[in-house]
Amino acid sequence: MLFVNGLAKEAALANLVLRKPMVTKIVGDAAWETATIRGWTSDEFDVFQRVRHGMRVEALKWLRRWWARRADRIVANSRYTSRWVERWGIPIERIEVVHNSVEEVGDVEPARLP
Repeated sequence: MLFVNGLAKEAALANLVLRKPMVTKIVGDAAWETATIRGWTSDEFDVFQRVRHGMRVEALKWLRRWWARRADRIVANSRYTSRWVERWGIPIERIEVVHNSVEEVGDVEPARLP
């Protein structure tokens, strides 16, 4: 089994050959991040998800959906993220929410950072 926590496109491509069960962690939208960094959009995250863009951005969105669909299971870091992943075409039954947090453990003091 492959657990993918980054390089999702590359892992999906490699898994075309390996044919292993694959679990992918999604904490955001690589298409939005790439389009924003490259200056192809100034849309906020929610707006970006809902509207159509030019060919470059739509290609990023297509690629994001493709690699997400290649995963047997998706781990999302919140219900908010899982709802967007579902809108990308991933059946909700394949999405599991695991929050990025730690439960309080007894009398452990938090680390003090300088």
